[in-house]
Amino acid sequence: MSSVGRNSVIMASGTAASRITGQIRTILLAAALGTTGLAANAYQAGSMIPQLIYTLVSGGIFNAVLVPQIVRTLE
Repeated sequence: MSSVGRNSVIMASGTAASRITGQIRTILLAAALGTTGLAANAYQAGSMIPQLIYTLVSGGIFNAVLVPQIVRTLE
């Protein structure tokens, strides 16, 4: 298998593992807090801003640093 194929399999495996663990996290949170009610609403409100900041920062870093580095490596 070429290095590109092997790296693609590694990335796909990591993505699948991340999706599965994220789903497990969501199921456990729903079991612990419930899907409605004061605790669930408080958790959602409290985690909204940190998640938004993380998304903006990680997306910006990815596009600004990693993508150009990948392009340079491929050239």
